[in-house]
Amino acid sequence: EMCIRDSFTAWLQAEKMLDWPVMRFGKKEAMAFMDYLHLRRRVGATTYNNYQTVLRVLFNELRTRDFIQANPFAQVPKKKSTQKLRRNFSLEERRTVAAWISQEHPMLFLGVLLSYYCFIRPIELRKMQFLCIDLTGGCIRLPAAITKTRPASLVFSAIRSTKSQTRVSVDADHWSRGNAR
Repeated sequence: EMCIRDSFTAWLQAEKMLDWPVMRFGKKEAMAFMDYLHLRRRVGATTYNNYQTVLRVLFNELRTRDFIQANPFAQVPKKKSTQKLRRNFSLEERRTVAAWISQEHPMLFLGVLLSYYCFIRPIELRKMQFLCIDLTGGCIRLPAAITKTRPASLVFSAIRSTKSQTRVSVDADHWSRGNAR
């Protein structure tokens, strides 16, 4: 997958515009690039709009620094995004997926359980270290450096399992401070 810069640069090179002075690049060329994305690369509305936003910001900075007089992407209209149809897994589907993951990828399954039951975001789970887990206290302490909301620390009570049930409790003070997600 190419990033926006690489895609734009490759298109400029293919169109023999890479050596142009920046002030020569105008609305006609901006529209041609956006048409290329839409018609040739067949990117969706969200990706199209992301390209348009990034390039608009870039060219706004060039305009601010007096390299160009007008932003060629300023008049490019956004595409209307359609909402994707999604649904929750049924109970049977959840059981099937959970059984397969626990059998085929047991370490991944532990991560899924931590994320689901302890409300740990995937990025926090990736950054979490073993020292975050307090085995004697039965909790997980996430330092501010790895949390999205950046409080001093988040405290989650760990999953306690018995043969008959699994239960999760979350530190009540954490929830009362408005940190619930």
